[in-house]
Amino acid sequence: MRVPVVATPTSRSRRAQSKEMSGAGKTPCNDGNSDQTTGQHGGSSVRRGALATALVTVAALASLVMAVGACSSAPDRGADAQRLKATIAAMPGVRDADVTYENSFERGANLDITVWMPSATRQQIVDVVTRINTVRGDLFDRYDQTVQFQPNDLDAKWFQLKCGTDLDAASIADQALALRVLAAHIKAGSADWSCRPNHRSLTIRDNDTPIGAVLDALRSTGMDDASVSVELQAAQTPSPQQSISLVNVQFPYSAADLDYFNALVARLGAVPWLASIGPGQTVSALSVRVHDPATAHQQLTNVIAAVGAGPARPLMLAWALENPPSSTGDTPRFFGQVDVGGCNYASQGEGELHPEKYFTADAVALQRQLRAQYDSCK
Repeated sequence: MRVPVVATPTSRSRRAQSKEMSGAGKTPCNDGNSDQTTGQHGGSSVRRGALATALVTVAALASLVMAVGACSSAPDRGADAQRLKATIAAMPGVRDADVTYENSFERGANLDITVWMPSATRQQIVDVVTRINTVRGDLFDRYDQTVQFQPNDLDAKWFQLKCGTDLDAASIADQALALRVLAAHIKAGSADWSCRPNHRSLTIRDNDTPIGAVLDALRSTGMDDASVSVELQAAQTPSPQQSISLVNVQFPYSAADLDYFNALVARLGAVPWLASIGPGQTVSALSVRVHDPATAHQQLTNVIAAVGAGPARPLMLAWALENPPSSTGDTPRFFGQVDVGGCNYASQGEGELHPEKYFTADAVALQRQLRAQYDSCK
């Protein structure tokens, strides 16, 4: 559903509201004359008058605070947002455009631009980004801004390029076309490509494409340098070839690196559901399912040995029971983690401070044993 340009209540309407609440017409943003309130002289009338004056004073102070907060909001740019939307929507290669504008005391100043360009050429994308930069200028410098580009047919998949304030037209065009290629070659529900200048990240959700095929498609776009990290989230009912639920890949990642990882998974002796992998056969994190608490220590020791983890190859290893018994959310679980060769735990996390609240007694004992054996904490 398209969200139209909406101008929410600005500081002016909030000042009017403050005026009604306080009974005074003068605020730091309004130079009108204030209403005068006088009390009666004598006896209880004086006390009532003093009380009334005190109440009005309190209300006026409250309205003053609200008015000052409203005055600090960004300038009204509703008309500029409308003009920006109309300009983008009329450009060649653009199927549709949305500009969501907001400037309110409650939610702040925000500008969100979304452009659909399923068949735009590279030059048309460059032209659109350039025009956005030109029309925006510095008008929205005090606004939080996001710009999203949809380079493929949304009827098939929701793939989008998500950017911030700084837009490099040539770079965005290259990345948008790369995302279009990915959308055509992989089976997934959606993808977000973050176009931060120094670190580009790609998150693919509901993926049912083998990891190797996804990485091959990414390499074919030429967007596989060291500034790229990829997160693959498997579909809820993945195919057998997509057994790992979440994989984080740091590029450059070669086909040989992936061959090593696949061979490693085959000999682990435990089923992984999360992995963080990188160049040079790096495996920095694994989460695995163990078969039985009674044999979990041996299984996890085998995993550590298979990875070759240690001070030179640190590994954050987590585990859980493969087929846990049915339980409520408050029931302690068989779960734990060890930083093999390192000492990077969430020291202030509840699971670290009070593990007995969340994990079974045998899980806590196993975690202590493995940490004593393998981490570098003193």
